[in-house]
Amino acid sequence: MIIDVDRVNQLHKETVERWHSEPVTNSYEGIWSIVCRQHSFNFLLWHEEDIARSPNVGDQKIAQVKRAIDGYNQNRNDWIEKIDDWITGYLMEARTSPSLNAPLNTETPGSVIDRLSIMSLRIYHMFEQCQRSDSTDEHIRG
Repeated sequence: MIIDVDRVNQLHKETVERWHSEPVTNSYEGIWSIVCRQHSFNFLLWHEEDIARSPNVGDQKIAQVKRAIDGYNQNRNDWIEKIDDWITGYLMEARTSPSLNAPLNTETPGSVIDRLSIMSLRIYHMFEQCQRSDSTDEHIRG
């Protein structure tokens, strides 16, 4: 089984939209459950960072949020490794090994999936900002 990037992007898009109106859940199986779990930590991390940037938050809340951010970051990285471990296990089961001369062209697959997760959050929130009634053309162009 090859991990289909379009399916990864679709999972990210659908869950970001759903999780903004429902609790964070994961009904996927296999590698998709691992991808979803890793993505959930990015989702939770994104929203904790929003709280940390708020000018109306006191020091005690900031300390609490920073601890949550640290925890989500650790979980995020742990689940990136779980994605890589799953892929490694799959390739070993299939008795696949890289050529000794194969170039390394990117980060690990788990890290690439993490980048796609963050991109889906950025797209969602940029679109959300564009839909605000007080958004100016200058605000939208950035």
